[in-house]
Amino acid sequence: MPPTPGTILLVDDEVSVRESVRAALQGCGYTVLDAATYEDALRIDEQHHGEIVLLITDIALPGNNGYELAAQIFTVRPNMKVIFVSGQAGRELCKFYYMPETDPRLLNKPFEMEELLQRVRSTLGSGDAQMSQANGG
Repeated sequence: MPPTPGTILLVDDEVSVRESVRAALQGCGYTVLDAATYEDALRIDEQHHGEIVLLITDIALPGNNGYELAAQIFTVRPNMKVIFVSGQAGRELCKFYYMPETDPRLLNKPFEMEELLQRVRSTLGSGDAQMSQANGG
């Protein structure tokens, strides 16, 4: 029996998005931890003692933003990879960070589920999709 693909932390304040993405990821064998807010995501991350291979987070979150969430989690999980989801691609994502639409870590809303699954597979299969430090904006 092949090993399970890993654990993904999914963060989006839209219930329908979380439910459909969670179902698709679980259907591919991933374990999914999900949260609706920045604070919930940090709490789940802190309570989960196993590896989290990927963070999928919306940029606009209640309590803060997805970029700041990723930066916070990377302090304890530096090998985790990330996919940002946003309906605001190419705009300022937070006070100090701009992400171009061509960034491979960015998936624009709305997206097809197969597009998300393909992005997850390619992100987890490559070492270059990890988040690097922000470069001004």
